Amino acid sequence: MTRLVEAALARPRACVALALALTVVLGAGLARLELRTDGDSIYPDHNRVVDRTRADAKAFDDPRQAIVLVTTRDSGDASAPRLDSPQGLRFIAGAHRSLSALPGVSPRTSAGHF
Repeated sequence: MTRLVEAALARPRACVALALALTVVLGAGLARLELRTDGDSIYPDHNRVVDRTRADAKAFDDPRQAIVLVTTRDSGDASAPRLDSPQGLRFIAGAHRSLSALPGVSPRTSAGHF
């Protein structure tokens, strides 16, 4: 470790140039970085099932949807409101309003579609 420090102190410009070159080389790969959060991302490219699902979605004009699941947790707190109570229903309605306000989210409701 001391040799590395001594070399860096002896040639600071070379060390900075090396660090910059390494940063540029590694940073070049960031342009190709892709963040995928869809379920298809866990399958290999050109998977038959994924390709067929995409074809079916196009054929039947199936909109892309995100499903939000809200559930209660038994915390042991008797004063915590349940989802099947007026307070719980107000929470669900507020969550629906908040999610519907996001860009790209359709405000239509899907009550009864389970």
